[in-house]
Amino acid sequence: MLRSLSRVIRVFTLAAATVAAAPLVAGAQEHGAEAAAHSAAPAGEKPVDFITPHITDSRHLEIPALNSHLAAEVELPQWEPIHIGGMAIDLSPTKHVVFMLLAAVIVSLLLIVAGNTSRKQHATKGRSSGFAGAIEAMALYLRNEVVLPNVGHHGDGFVPFALTLFFFILVCNLLGMLPWGATATGNIAVTAMLAIITAVVVEVAGVRANGLGYLNTIFYWNKDLPLVMRVLMFFVMTPVE
Repeated sequence: MLRSLSRVIRVFTLAAATVAAAPLVAGAQEHGAEAAAHSAAPAGEKPVDFITPHITDSRHLEIPALNSHLAAEVELPQWEPIHIGGMAIDLSPTKHVVFMLLAAVIVSLLLIVAGNTSRKQHATKGRSSGFAGAIEAMALYLRNEVVLPNVGHHGDGFVPFALTLFFFILVCNLLGMLPWGATATGNIAVTAMLAIITAVVVEVAGVRANGLGYLNTIFYWNKDLPLVMRVLMFFVMTPVE
């Protein structure tokens, strides 16, 4: 018993030492890689940055090509900004917008085709198979293991929304891994809009399920407090809620 316990302790000690040493090893490797990159680069030239173009926005698209001499860039159109009061809003497409729309098209085609194929397969042989079966398995896993345990027995109405968000974010991230791609979810405007949509869905669903009294969970109005404190706590606690 003691021998087994000591063996377990040695294993955990070795694992902890490995984890603690990992940042130092990674730092040394990174420093060595940077030094090698700088030494390999010709004099007066900076090493090529492969990461930043995938997460930053731009006004052009890269055309993929096997030969670097055939690679090209396509400038995206720039429209006149829309003026609302004293504020100018630029609605010109950017690289993130293009890849976000591409992800939306891919997700729509993916789920619609998989859904129709699965429906036909269930009607003919009683089960899904192949590509449609894989998508159905992912959807069922997300429904049974993610959505329903967190939302509750009435969560079936939120399954399509959750699946749409999941596949959209997944495809956006996969497109960002392409050599010429861009990660639209790396833009705070995209993630902020997804958060706002989710907040609206949650609050509207709460009002529909519990009536207007549900707004008391958002707008803090404690009737047991004096009026002055009630107003003060309203402005303090409402943003928190």
